[in-house]
Amino acid sequence: MELENLLANTLLLKARQGGYGKKRGRSKKWREMLKLPPVSQCSELRCSIEKDYNSLCDKQPIGRLLFRQFCDTRHDLKIYIKFLDVVAEYEVADDEDRRSYGLSILDTFFSAAERERSKKVDNTKSAAPLPEIPSRVLKECRLRLKENPSKDVFEECTRFVHNYLSGEPFEEYQESAYFSRFLQWKWLERQPITKDTFRHYRVLGKGGFGEVCACQVRATGKMYACKKLAKKRIKRRKGEAMALNEKRMLEKVNSRFVVSLSYTYETKDSLYLVLTIMNGGDLKYHIYNLGSPGLDEQRAIFYAAELCCGLEDLQKERIVYRDLKPENILLDDIGHIRISDLGLAVEVPEGRTVRGRVGTVGYMAPEVINNENYTFSPDWWGLGCLIYEMIQGHSPFKKFKEKVKRQEVERRVKKDTEEYSRKFSEDAKSVCRMRWGHPAVSAPGWRHTSCPCPGKQRDWASANGSKAEQSLFAFSKDAPDREGGAKVIISCKSKDKAASSLLTKNPRQRLGFSGGAAEVKGHPVFKDINFKKLEANMLDPPFCPDPKAVYCKDVVDIDQFSTVRGVYLDTTDDTFYSQFATGSVSIPWQNEMIESGCFKDINESDTGEYVALDLQETLCHPVPKPKRGFFYRLLRRGGCISGVPSDKEELPSVV
Repeated sequence: MELENLLANTLLLKARQGGYGKKRGRSKKWREMLKLPPVSQCSELRCSIEKDYNSLCDKQPIGRLLFRQFCDTRHDLKIYIKFLDVVAEYEVADDEDRRSYGLSILDTFFSAAERERSKKVDNTKSAAPLPEIPSRVLKECRLRLKENPSKDVFEECTRFVHNYLSGEPFEEYQESAYFSRFLQWKWLERQPITKDTFRHYRVLGKGGFGEVCACQVRATGKMYACKKLAKKRIKRRKGEAMALNEKRMLEKVNSRFVVSLSYTYETKDSLYLVLTIMNGGDLKYHIYNLGSPGLDEQRAIFYAAELCCGLEDLQKERIVYRDLKPENILLDDIGHIRISDLGLAVEVPEGRTVRGRVGTVGYMAPEVINNENYTFSPDWWGLGCLIYEMIQGHSPFKKFKEKVKRQEVERRVKKDTEEYSRKFSEDAKSVCRMRWGHPAVSAPGWRHTSCPCPGKQRDWASANGSKAEQSLFAFSKDAPDREGGAKVIISCKSKDKAASSLLTKNPRQRLGFSGGAAEVKGHPVFKDINFKKLEANMLDPPFCPDPKAVYCKDVVDIDQFSTVRGVYLDTTDDTFYSQFATGSVSIPWQNEMIESGCFKDINESDTGEYVALDLQETLCHPVPKPKRGFFYRLLRRGGCISGVPSDKEELPSVV
C-alpha cells in the first residue's frame, strides 16, 4: 500500500514540475492538437460572434492581446494603449508615490507643452492627442491628486478612452488580420473536449458525487483538478440542479480568489468539472495538521484579506456563497488562497433576497438557521468564523472534534458570545466580535458621519416555520436588498451602542451589510494590506507550500465510493448532460494558451519575430504531412499498415 502511494505521489510531482526545457509537459504532438483552422473555416463564426468591444478586446485575454497588437501597428492608436498601461501602473503604485506619478500622467498626456514637445521630436507624425476629455474631468483629476490621490482618480478618463476605442478603431480592427487570427483561436476554443484531452493522475480527495483527481492537458502541460460526478449517483440523490448550479456559478465568476472552471465534459458514466488545481492543500489541513492548531495572526489576516476580495468578486456577480469553512479554502503552489466548491452558492436577483437553510453546522449565520431572508450577510458571518478559527485553532461555537448535537451548536450560534484568548490582537478581536463603545472603523479617504445608532441587538429567537431544508432558489419580493456599496462609515460614539463586527448576530448591524466589501476592507485589522496590489497579485504570501510535498491524504486513506445499484440512465437525462458538458470556458482557456506559451509559440517564428498575419494567403494552404520513417514505408508497402489510421492512432479532436 505504501508503495502504491509513493508511486502515485512520484508521478504527480513529476507532472507538476512539467519536465525540462521548452516542452513543459506538452505532448510531442501539441502543434497538431492546437493547429489553427484556415480563415475561410471561420466565416460562420465571424458572422455569429457578438461584436462587443468590452468582451472581445478587454475581457477575453487573447482578444485583448491581439487588439493591442493591432493598435501597436497604428501610430495614431499607440498613445491610447500607453495611457491605459500607465493608469494600470498608477493604480498599484505605493500610496506615497501615487500623487507625483498621477500628476506626471496628466502632464504627459494632457498638457499642451508636452504635445508641442512631441511634435518637435517627430517631425513627420506628431503624437496623437487623447480623445477630447472635458476640462472639468481633468481639473477634477488634478484636484483629487493634490488632495487625496486615491486609486480611482483616472476612472472617468479611462472610460472616455475605451469609448473612443470602441468606435471607429474597433470597426477597423474587425476588418484586420488580427481579428481573423482571434477567430481562429476562438474556433479552436470551441472544439469538443473528451477524456483524451487530459492525462490523469492520483486521487486528491472526494467530492459530493465522486472523486477529485489531478490531471494535465496534453497539449499545453497545464495541471488541473478534475472533479468527477457519477451520473447514477447524481440521479439517485436528485442532484441535477445542484450540479448544474455549481457549473453555472463557476462559469460566471472570473476571479483570482475563486477556483476557476476551465473545462466540462462527459463520459458514458460520469460528468467532469476541470478546475484550478491547488497544490497547497486546504486550510483545514494547515490549521490542524501542521504543528499546534491555528495559524499566526499575520498569516490569518492575509488569508482573510484574500477571502474578502473573493467574496467581493462573487458579490459583483450577485452571488452569495453560503458555505465558508476551512475545507473549502484551498492554497496554490505559491501560498495564495481560493474559494472552492460553489455547490450551495446562489445568485441574488437585483432588489430581492433569497432564503435557504443551507450550509455547514457551526458556520451558518443566525439568519440562515432561522430560515430568514438575506442577501450577502451570511458570507460576512462566515468570514468572521474563519478568522476566529485560523487564529484560535477551533471554530467559534464548536471546538475541534467536540461531540455535540446540531441543535446545541445552533443554539450557541444564536445565543452565546464567543470567547477570545491571548492569541488575538485588539484589532483581530474587534473585527470578529461585537464590542460596546468601540470606535468606528476607518479607511483612508473615507468620510465619517455621526448618526443615531440602531437599538441594542435584538434577541434572535428561532423563527416560526419548517426546519426542513429549503430550496436553493427560494426568493422573496417583500424584503428589499439593503446591502449596497456606500463608502460612508457610521461612527457609533454612544457607549451603550455597538460597533459592527463580522460575528454580530443581527445581520443589519453586521460589518459589511451597509458598505459591502469596501467597509470590511476599511477595518483596522487590514491596515497593513494594500488591496490594490493584492488584487494585482503583487504581494507575497506569508507562507509558501513545499513544492515537493503532496498536501492531501494518502491514496489508500481516501474512501472509495460504493457502486450505485438500482439506478438506470435513459434519454430523459440527455438534456441535463448536454447543458452540463459544454467544453472549454473562454477566459480560463485563453489564459491557459497564453500562460503555457502556446499562444506565443504559434504566433511567433523561431527567430522571435512576429509571424506575418497575411492569413488569407498563408493559412488556407494545407499543412504538408510529416515525412514517415524508413520502416513505416517498408511495412506500408508490404501491406502490414493500413492507409487509414486505427482508433488508437487517432489524435483527440482538440486539447
